Amino acid sequence: MMNEQTQERDDDEPIDDSTRASAPRSAVDMKDLPDLQEDRNESGNPRSEFTTVYDIIDRIQAMLDEAKAPIFSPGLVKVDRDELTDDLNELKKMLPVQLERASALMREAERRLNTAQTQANATMSDAQSRAADIVKEAGEQARFLAGQENVVAIARQKAQTIIDTAQAQADRLVQGADGYAAQVMGELDTQLGKMSQDVRAGLEVLQQREQEAARSMNASVSDQGKETQG
Repeated sequence: MMNEQTQERDDDEPIDDSTRASAPRSAVDMKDLPDLQEDRNESGNPRSEFTTVYDIIDRIQAMLDEAKAPIFSPGLVKVDRDELTDDLNELKKMLPVQLERASALMREAERRLNTAQTQANATMSDAQSRAADIVKEAGEQARFLAGQENVVAIARQKAQTIIDTAQAQADRLVQGADGYAAQVMGELDTQLGKMSQDVRAGLEVLQQREQEAARSMNASVSDQGKETQG
């Protein structure tokens, strides 16, 4: 009798999309990343920002929460096997995509850092070249103007000012790139940590329900054995 009730399927109502929690969106603007822009045409399906995996987890959680339990086994629930299998397969498929996006973000941060460093090096090289030209020109003028001993000193001071300005500009470029890279990696760490917590929480819920189901089944078998002996 109990096995027959367990095998029967309940007419579960479909889960309303409005009950599913929305995953937090990333603060990074994905439109600014060319790596992901190229992937859009290849996949044929625009990628949202770290939302797909959260949606699947929320869908599985909602399925478990709304599933009906047999009368004699409250620790067990009935779910649509095909729907749960589809969600798990989709989760397995989307996890590598999320990791690919994280890799694309880190590549973009590294590219911007390298670009800033290249610009800083070019700025310093140009400033040093201009300073050398100024000093050379001042030396030539000093040779023609014997009484103007301060010409070279003035030229060197001007050259040093140019170098200092270029150095400050290069430092700002590098600091801006470092800040961007730190921000992107911090956001990735937070997002991946949240994803990992949600997956672990889902696994813990499933394990707890399996344990409760096993205890309930053992208790039911024991009660039936006592009734048989009586």
